Amino acid sequence: MSISLIIKSGENKAKVLIKPKLSFGRSKSSVDISIDDSKISSKHLEITYKDKEIIVKDLGSTNGTYINNKKVISDQRLYIYETIRIGSCIICIDLNDLTELEYKYLTRPIDPNEDAHDNTQTTTALADQTGFLALNNLSLEKQKVKAEASKNQPIKRTKKKVTKKKRVHSEDKTVMTKILKFFK
Repeated sequence: MSISLIIKSGENKAKVLIKPKLSFGRSKSSVDISIDDSKISSKHLEITYKDKEIIVKDLGSTNGTYINNKKVISDQRLYIYETIRIGSCIICIDLNDLTELEYKYLTRPIDPNEDAHDNTQTTTALADQTGFLALNNLSLEKQKVKAEASKNQPIKRTKKKVTKKKRVHSEDKTVMTKILKFFK
């Protein structure tokens, strides 16, 4: 197992190897990962890794835990390209050390019923807030657009009209041409 989490808080960035259970909070003694942020509760969040799944659980925090800007109400599975936000801290899966198998089972399955518009908004908000861009959402977006296009009538391509631009000779251009010829 080589799954790690990247924790970004302001200018600080850390990498933590995932364990079967990791707790996050402001307390220095009762959690595994202590983060100095007044918006984070003393015991804020728990991340568990079991049966090839990463589960995020809010521990009754005051300000909440968010995955892709959606509040975590109950245990929620975390996939690659998703980010957890607690206070001003961002947590995500480090993609650099994943094996092919880990990458496969941590990738969100494609849901054909998911609204493509919501997906785009989440991606944009996520990129704006974290600096990370969820590239898989962009490829999913292309797949959905292609699927919709194939359901509808074929796309009609129109030929572009090519218009010739009229040459306008001004005195300035004529003078410049004469000067350039002179120096050749």
